[in-house]
Amino acid sequence: MISKILNLFLSLGLILTLATPAIADDEVRSLTVDTKVKGFSQTDWHDNQESQTILFGPNSNLQLRLVVKNQGNRNQTNLVVKVTAPSSVRLDTPFQYTIPEIGAGSEYTKDFTITVKDKPFVSQAISPVTIRFDVTSEIGTKAGDFSTFYIGNGTKDTVQPTTTKPILPATGATNLLITTLLSLSTAVGALKLRRFARGY
Repeated sequence: MISKILNLFLSLGLILTLATPAIADDEVRSLTVDTKVKGFSQTDWHDNQESQTILFGPNSNLQLRLVVKNQGNRNQTNLVVKVTAPSSVRLDTPFQYTIPEIGAGSEYTKDFTITVKDKPFVSQAISPVTIRFDVTSEIGTKAGDFSTFYIGNGTKDTVQPTTTKPILPATGATNLLITTLLSLSTAVGALKLRRFARGY
């Protein structure tokens, strides 16, 4: 009797084991964000243009690459991308948009164009510009990254005077006056000597 009961339990256990799906792996949700920049004439992407000798002026264009990786084992959906940038530049993307889905182990890559604005929007001094991308998935997984480069307007924008000064000879005004007086005195003296010699 006992053996029959044991066999019954073993049979039920086997049936339940076969009917139950395998237990899933632990859920892992992980995002990474990577941004890189380069000028259109450059071949290599850089996390940051760290050297101030690589300078972008008014109306210059450069590229920014955004890579969002889903390093988890579940799909990430409705990922909101928020862009933070200073007023001296503009990007060919909204400052907020949505990525519908990135599959487990997959990545999203997109290149953007950055344009430095006109001279009135660009500081005279060489200054860094930082552009940041923050990504948040539907369930709250977050990641972000930024890239920095340098801009400057390349001019001093000085105001020119409204009045102009007279252009004097290289000898200067004082020398010119003395020379003129000497010439006049010599001419008058020569005229008097001539009259004296002629007697009238």
